Amino acid sequence: KTLAYDPVTRSLYYADSFSRTLYKVSSGGVVSTVTRNLPNYRGDLQVANGAIYLVSTDNSGSLVQLNPNTGAFATLARTWSNASVG
Repeated sequence: KTLAYDPVTRSLYYADSFSRTLYKVSSGGVVSTVTRNLPNYRGDLQVANGAIYLVSTDNSGSLVQLNPNTGAFATLARTWSNASVG
């Protein structure tokens, strides 16, 4: 379980790696589901420029960008060694 905070939108993101679900808690306290298909990841989630970043363990340490508005994923880079974010 991991938390990430977006200071721009004042939203808190909560990732449950067991259920592979990412939740968003808005500044008003409303909880919503961003995705129920979160890839396996290592390390922390990071929020920057309106996106969420994580290092996937599904694709040999790929850096994955998640759009919190649509739940869409994009692989930004692939590495073949152990990687971490944070």
